[in-house]
Amino acid sequence: MFFLFLSPFLIKELVMDIGEGFVFDLSGEHPELPFAEVISVFEALDLDFEVFGCFNRVLVVGVEGLDVEYLSGRLSMSHRVCSLVGFERDYSGLIEVSSSLRPEGSFCVRAVNRGGSCGGRDVEREVGGVIDGVVDLDDPDVVYRVFIVDGGYVLGRELSDIDRGKFDRWKPTVRPHFSPVGINPRFARLIVNLSRVGRDEVLLDPFAGTGSFLIEGGFVRAFPVGVDIDRDMLLGCRRNLDFVGLDSDLIQADALNLPFRERSVDAVVADPPYGRSSRVDAGSLDELINKSVEEMFRVLKKKGYLVLVLPEGTDLIGWADEIESYRVRVHRSLTRVIRIFRRS
Repeated sequence: MFFLFLSPFLIKELVMDIGEGFVFDLSGEHPELPFAEVISVFEALDLDFEVFGCFNRVLVVGVEGLDVEYLSGRLSMSHRVCSLVGFERDYSGLIEVSSSLRPEGSFCVRAVNRGGSCGGRDVEREVGGVIDGVVDLDDPDVVYRVFIVDGGYVLGRELSDIDRGKFDRWKPTVRPHFSPVGINPRFARLIVNLSRVGRDEVLLDPFAGTGSFLIEGGFVRAFPVGVDIDRDMLLGCRRNLDFVGLDSDLIQADALNLPFRERSVDAVVADPPYGRSSRVDAGSLDELINKSVEEMFRVLKKKGYLVLVLPEGTDLIGWADEIESYRVRVHRSLTRVIRIFRRS
């Protein structure tokens, strides 16, 4: 993976070398994670790509062989995906590129200011005025997106408007088995994506709980496997999986002694229990976390990824190869850290 952050006039030429250009409209939920999620999914799909720029939630990428439909269904922290039409340094360049567009069917232009100097409404009107086609603001066949960024204008043709509201259909409060420690589906999907698990690869959650990670692993077409020491929790997890129409192997076992061969799992995601209400069979929470992490690494394949969600300040074994970490504020008194490891 190689990152470039370039001026607008170089991007068109470089996109031609790597493949098609795409624009990702990232959410503003976190300063780093939306970007990290897109990159992680590219790596999960083993795509050749280059990042040409990330301009205040607007990510411009050159990539070969992208399955836009699958990618859009997988992402949790992006609003939409566009094909790159142009990246212009000045407004006259934007107008010139726009005047060459000949959309099939009706069209509309949507503009959003992400750090630039002009208003979106004026850009929509003026860019729309030079495109050769029929304007339809209500139900257009083609939507052009203009992102006004610091240093230029990113013009894209919308390929997918990501349905982020779908996650509410299986949030913890609507599932048949509820637990107050259930994980929000959008966050669970993020964790699964950060694991770089691919289609048909084995994704292990050694603290399966109510099945949040397993559900999202199933939806991205991985093969989820859940372990939990609590039989009643596994029964509830099965009910939740049935509720969303997914299947998973569920195994009652101890996370400190996983019933798998060494290097047999493609990716691992885990939100180990912590807090006063957590069941601890290892003597202490620190001991539970460290011993279970050792087991996770034992069963993880070479070059596989482990993603942990931990309380801030948790000490881990020193031999783990940590490659990324992100602080996430849950509420005023709780900050969790997403820590990502890769087995060498």
